[in-house]
Amino acid sequence: MMTRYSAQQGFQAGGLSGDLYRGAAACYSAYRKPYPQPVVDHLRRRCRLDGRGRLLDAGCGTGQVFQVMARYFDDVLAIDADPGMVDYAQRTASSLRLDNVIVRQMRAEELPQDAGPLRMAIFGASFHWMDRRCVGNKVYNLLAPGGYVAVLSPGGIHSGTTDWEATVRAVLRRHLGAERRAGGGVYSEGERHEQALRRTSFERIEITDIPVREWWSIDEIVGYLYSTSYASQAILGERCEAFEQDLREQLLSLRHEGQFEKVAEYAVILAES
Repeated sequence: MMTRYSAQQGFQAGGLSGDLYRGAAACYSAYRKPYPQPVVDHLRRRCRLDGRGRLLDAGCGTGQVFQVMARYFDDVLAIDADPGMVDYAQRTASSLRLDNVIVRQMRAEELPQDAGPLRMAIFGASFHWMDRRCVGNKVYNLLAPGGYVAVLSPGGIHSGTTDWEATVRAVLRRHLGAERRAGGGVYSEGERHEQALRRTSFERIEITDIPVREWWSIDEIVGYLYSTSYASQAILGERCEAFEQDLREQLLSLRHEGQFEKVAEYAVILAES
């Protein structure tokens, strides 16, 4: 039975929990990039990862975390609530021969006790869809002594100050309105992740911002937007063709070569048990 998102979550969506990424898994797999090496290096050094222990990849999507982090653990439990995401995540693990990765369809709120002990739990752009207090406390109790939770919050491809990101925002408003969608509902920002973690059993929390220079093609920008909870092809519906044509024309008018640069900020929030 699908449930409606509640005010307990960091971000409130008015639709059913199962429709946030309905039909978006293929684009998510193709256009959501693995987490960049500077983020991986920071986690490896700061958390003293040495190839031992279990990683929980919570809200794994199609594998953007585990495909770059699995080598630093004995085994990985990757979970996601969306069956399409789980299917593609299993394909990712198989194609990369990550034999130490197990992918299951599961909500983080439903984690069983035998999911632990965990050396680390990573939430890659997923913590905001969860009951963060419930999940934070559940994971705290599953962590081995000295274990970590890492919440990764990458900046969106249109959240910065470049001219092309402003253009993307304008096209989104023109076709979907000023209010940001979230599946069948709307997106409403709540408290920050570090504030939510402070309402759990975690006491030691730190935040590191890691800038990463990125280049995006028009195909990648379009594909990324189709992978989101607010501009998927399911949400756009009959407006999809007009949206894509408008976006491509506006972006080409800015850069005829079709290549776009930005410095993306990756926020890494660490909480230690």
